[in-house]
Amino acid sequence: MFQHNGNSSTCVEQPIELQDVSNHLSKPQDAKVAGSYTSLRLSDTKGTRESDPVENLPSPTTQAAEKLERWNHPRSNLFRTMAAFWSFVVMGSNDAAYGALIPYLQEYYHLTFVVISLVFLSPLVGYTASALLNNTIHLKFGQRGVAIIAPSCHLIAYIVIAVHPPYPVLVVIFMLAGFGNGLADAAWNAWIGNMANPNEVLGFLHAFYGLGAVLSPLIATTMITKGSKLPWYTFYYVMIAMAFIELVTSITAFWRETGAVFLAANPRTNNTKDNRMKEALIRLPNARVTWLCSLFLLGYVGIEVALGGWIVKFMLEVRDGEEFASGMTATGFWMGITVGRIILGFVTPRLGEKLAIAIYLPLTMALELIFWLVPQFYVSAVAVSFQGFFLGPLFPAAIVAATKLLPRHLHVSAIGFAAAFGGSGAAIFPFAVGAIAQAKGVQFISSRGNEYFCEIDEEYLTDRFNLTGLNTEVQYYQYALDLVTDVFDFDCDDDMREQIEKSARHLYGLVHARYIVTTRGLAKMLEKFKKSDFGKCPRVMCESQPLLPMGQSDVPNASPVKLYCARCEDLYNPKSSRHAVIDGAYFGTSFHNILFQVYPAVLPPKSQRRYEPRVFGFKVHSAAALARWQADKKDEMKERLKKLNMETGFEEEDEELEEDDEDDMELQEGVEGAAAQL
Repeated sequence: MFQHNGNSSTCVEQPIELQDVSNHLSKPQDAKVAGSYTSLRLSDTKGTRESDPVENLPSPTTQAAEKLERWNHPRSNLFRTMAAFWSFVVMGSNDAAYGALIPYLQEYYHLTFVVISLVFLSPLVGYTASALLNNTIHLKFGQRGVAIIAPSCHLIAYIVIAVHPPYPVLVVIFMLAGFGNGLADAAWNAWIGNMANPNEVLGFLHAFYGLGAVLSPLIATTMITKGSKLPWYTFYYVMIAMAFIELVTSITAFWRETGAVFLAANPRTNNTKDNRMKEALIRLPNARVTWLCSLFLLGYVGIEVALGGWIVKFMLEVRDGEEFASGMTATGFWMGITVGRIILGFVTPRLGEKLAIAIYLPLTMALELIFWLVPQFYVSAVAVSFQGFFLGPLFPAAIVAATKLLPRHLHVSAIGFAAAFGGSGAAIFPFAVGAIAQAKGVQFISSRGNEYFCEIDEEYLTDRFNLTGLNTEVQYYQYALDLVTDVFDFDCDDDMREQIEKSARHLYGLVHARYIVTTRGLAKMLEKFKKSDFGKCPRVMCESQPLLPMGQSDVPNASPVKLYCARCEDLYNPKSSRHAVIDGAYFGTSFHNILFQVYPAVLPPKSQRRYEPRVFGFKVHSAAALARWQADKKDEMKERLKKLNMETGFEEEDEELEEDDEDDMELQEGVEGAAAQL
């Protein structure tokens, strides 16, 4: 190559190394970067050269000469991918188990909403620790360290839970399970996010999380409610076996992936973890991507686990579902997430992550409104399942978007931090739901079996005039009153606690009988009546007339509650066994009549229609009914006389048959004689 200097031409021989930039072109806008590589300028004769125009540009996400791995190439990735999938099955089973077990944990440990919500909050400590230590573990031990530590945390936690320790120990041990979840979540998301076709593979990865979340409530609910009705903690025997399999498969798959291998695969990684974390969390523009992704995943995971965690309790107590059916709604929700991640995992890359998220989120919000505003069990169950379908692909889409926006050497630190930080939403949001429920004063009313009661105003409960005479009717009166108003601290033994809870229920019922005949009490019961919260008349001719609870006596413990139909003016037993044991005195003999006197507009017209028995379209004569009634009365009288060892006075059926035969024979002989005379 020649360089002209004045009037002379000088031949300068200098080797020039050309760079292949074809692999840099992940986006059209990268053409500017590629073009800059072609404008190489030579140094002058003195050996000095101008600065390279691309020297200060950010490094591309994909290295120039690197070929992306696939889930099945190299061959060893196939088993590693399967091991990661199984790890996500265990993680999904862990997270979904909370929701299915919450009602039984609350009953077993006798806890309030806020205290029981600590099982959601305690994993936050584990998730936070995993976010901080994830990078260090990769540097020192590589993926081998994750494969050993995360399953071991699961296994130890499940063994301790299976022996049903005191509740404080349970809360602490859930931190260990949270640490294992956060570590595996961050590591396997970052690893698979760097593969070819990341949307599809991540979709399957998180679909296996959903699969575990589907199986977990199904197995737990079946074990607890069906057959032998095993205790809640027996479910963790299954989790122990799953965690052991996770430990064996993960160690076998990732044993060769040491810290040295990780550093070799990330040559641009800085030598210290602090520099790498600062670049991911503090230095722009990478920090902006990391924190936005972290906050998005925080909200997503929080909503996902809050829905899956409280849905069973909600369907049991608000939608008045049966135990098994309510448990299946959690299965339906996680099934929706699983199917959504598989199906929409192929749709998302064609739409683009940005457009896909913009479509999925509004659909999810619309389904949430349906779930909230339509108070029907089956509508809520279907809505929450479809909500899971559109929620499912959001997590993989966010991870893929982050891998495209961040340099490769920051994937483990940035995406690992985002996944672990987002996982803390699984602790914060469900705990917040329990705290809100507690603050709204639903602790006593939302307990199973109390659905017939309306919420008594706190001012009414604390007014001594309204409680006149009840201190002699209720044992442990003051403790019971504190429990009803949610200020009692359960610092007592199990026997004492059980007696206080029984007294609190009795006290609330007695106050309730007084409250529901006040203006505010009648208004609250009217709203429940209009929504058919007490049930509907089973008589066909009443056309699903709403029922009202009433007592047949005002004396406590005299008779259980009955349901009154104002259309047919008849009484019915409650459909659910948990309502059939409620004392009728908690509603009294006058409440239903007072309500219709105060609100005459809701009094339905009397039912005039009666069922008419017919045979092939012909009305059965009333004499037939009379004959059946007489026969029944005759049999009843004979039984009563027989018990008194008295003669019945009725002719036996055999004698009646013999007399009938004799009459028939005489009639036949008479007919034959008359015929002979003719």
